[in-house]
Amino acid sequence: MAKNDCLINFVLDRSGSMSHLTDATIEGFNGFCDEQRNQPGKTLLSLTLFDTAFDVRYVAQDLSEMPAMARSGPNAYGTNGGTALYDAVGTTVRGTEAWLDKHLDFDGRVVCVILTDGEENSSHEWDLDALNRLIAEKRTAGWDFVFLGAGQAAWTEGQKFTAIPAMNRVAYASTGADTLLNFAAVADSLSVARSTGGSFTGS
Repeated sequence: MAKNDCLINFVLDRSGSMSHLTDATIEGFNGFCDEQRNQPGKTLLSLTLFDTAFDVRYVAQDLSEMPAMARSGPNAYGTNGGTALYDAVGTTVRGTEAWLDKHLDFDGRVVCVILTDGEENSSHEWDLDALNRLIAEKRTAGWDFVFLGAGQAAWTEGQKFTAIPAMNRVAYASTGADTLLNFAAVADSLSVARSTGGSFTGS
């Protein structure tokens, strides 16, 4: 494995209940990207946003070429609708598989960060059992997964992701301050993992 190279898959909730966290989410995501952009090695990022449906906005985009997230513009973040969490995660993983199949020269770390503030209520393509099987399969292949849950409903949902180790399922208060802290903690953990080749955890 190329020690420092990394493909990050970020699955980010934009449902209506995230509206009070809009500014913190934008700031936290941009801070996460800034830190990873400055790490040694190649950094690629896939971004899937989800509400009642999902939007695969970037697939393995060179992070140095990704525009900052903002309330408007090419990488806009706005909130509305429900929570198609399972479809967003499953589609992102399958899309990453397809990309890796076409880029056999990539030999870096593959990580998936899932952030939500609510329970699944809108998916049509994936159910929980199938998703846990898929995550378990990818973890066996060396992928890392972290689940960040803002608030009690999200923590309840996170407990259902049994294929993700408990230490990588993180609950925090649904506030702007805690959102920023957890984006930063995950960024720091990933930076350490990339520099040392060690494990990647949610805190």
